[in-house]
Amino acid sequence: MSSCVGGFFSGVFKQAQIVPIKIMKSGGDAPSVSTAINAIGLALQDKANSAVEAGVLSMSIGFRVEDLQVIKGQPKNTIDPFADLLDRIKSANIVAVASSGNDKTHDLNEWTPRKNGGADTKMIVVGAADHNSQRCGFSTYIDSAQKGILSLYAIGEKVMCAGKGSSGVDTQYNSPSGSSPATAQVAGIVAMYLAQGLTTVADAKDYLLSEAKRLKGTNWPNDGPGAKAGPGPLRAGIGVQVPCTVNNARQATQPTWIEPDSQTFGDEIEPQRITDQLLVLDAIPYPLNTGSRI
Repeated sequence: MSSCVGGFFSGVFKQAQIVPIKIMKSGGDAPSVSTAINAIGLALQDKANSAVEAGVLSMSIGFRVEDLQVIKGQPKNTIDPFADLLDRIKSANIVAVASSGNDKTHDLNEWTPRKNGGADTKMIVVGAADHNSQRCGFSTYIDSAQKGILSLYAIGEKVMCAGKGSSGVDTQYNSPSGSSPATAQVAGIVAMYLAQGLTTVADAKDYLLSEAKRLKGTNWPNDGPGAKAGPGPLRAGIGVQVPCTVNNARQATQPTWIEPDSQTFGDEIEPQRITDQLLVLDAIPYPLNTGSRI
């Protein structure tokens, strides 16, 4: 999905400095919770070692909270390691952008990290819309606690992204649908706003929503069950035409990605195993405010 953020052809903000972290397993299976935690730790580490001032973390992952336990016998639905990590992300001057998910029967409050969103938080949660800006039928939207978890929608239907061709080589473009490409596009928009000095990390969500309101209005359908009364979530927009290529055209190259493992933060995370190989966060230190990546 990084190509939707800052890719040479399909990226929203082509000047973005991408830090790709691979968490999907080789066969395409979903990552374990511990892998996702270590990946966020790597992003925080990169932030601490970087000279730029602000960053954006795009997360297209989701874990059911009720499946997480700290120790055997502890009541489920009492631990959310991402809540702690998201506090650290904010302290590191990074904007957190997460997908809403792709199951219309799921409740946003029951899956993390997206459950940490809400009208009173800085986290941005993105749903998938079709090319008419209507919610894709599969996109998760139910918010039983009515916290306003879903921030806005972006195009999530047949989005052009870099991917593998029929030969398995990463030189082709595919057109996947889902909240993942929608989230990546919003991450690119936020990165552009930050780089252009139009907003700060602290105000990024408010600025994103104010621009969405200005560009696309507020007259959108209410999402239904679990949604607050009144107009539905806004639709993302940037108000400029993004070129398909940049000046001095060149051949795009596959970025070098980092892959976290269970030992990445072995000295900083208590190695106590819990459900789905989650490691208790003892914790990853708060990074110094020395920079991050966009």
